[in-house]
Amino acid sequence: MLFSLLWMMKSQTEEIPGERGNEFQIGKTSNKHFITTSINPMNKESQRSRVIRRYLEETLERELLRASRSDKNVGLMMIDVDHFKQFNDTHGHPAADVLLSAVAHALSSSVRGEDLVCRYGGEEFVIMLPEADLETTCQRAEVIREKVARLNVQYQGQVLQQMSISVGVGVFPSHGDLPEALISSVDQALYRAKHSGRNRVEVSTPIKKNMTL
Repeated sequence: MLFSLLWMMKSQTEEIPGERGNEFQIGKTSNKHFITTSINPMNKESQRSRVIRRYLEETLERELLRASRSDKNVGLMMIDVDHFKQFNDTHGHPAADVLLSAVAHALSSSVRGEDLVCRYGGEEFVIMLPEADLETTCQRAEVIREKVARLNVQYQGQVLQQMSISVGVGVFPSHGDLPEALISSVDQALYRAKHSGRNRVEVSTPIKKNMTL
């Protein structure tokens, strides 16, 4: 069965329009927002990813508009599990699903009630933090990075190898004043984290403001 972010924690769910044969739901557990998906095994992974990404982008757009009106920040993290393909090739898909489930729990237990956690595709996750400035977002990212590094995950009676994550962080409006721009900026920061040794947090590059004479 394809892994779905926090699929084991469905509560107070509300359906998100999806493609035929799939179920997409948004819910709350312990005041934490998450996205769950139940995918027909015959359908492609990309179908689920499209729906989740659409929901994230629409939610982020609403949050940025709200933040703009109240002159607030919105923090965003993009998280990637390091060396996940190697792990998957070594231990197999079922063990990889168990690992991703453990990472998802670590993320959801490290955020506030108003934050949104979702799986962005493959081994990538995104966390949106309303009204969080850059310092708060970076501090939270470090807490999550350290928590994942300490995970002790077992599968079929055996302890799986410890894993790490790389994280790109940014905030509205300093690193993007539109959803697409902010996501792209954070994605670039994640890329730098992956190519600077992994298991680290990198901050997005501030956008340049046009000067008016």
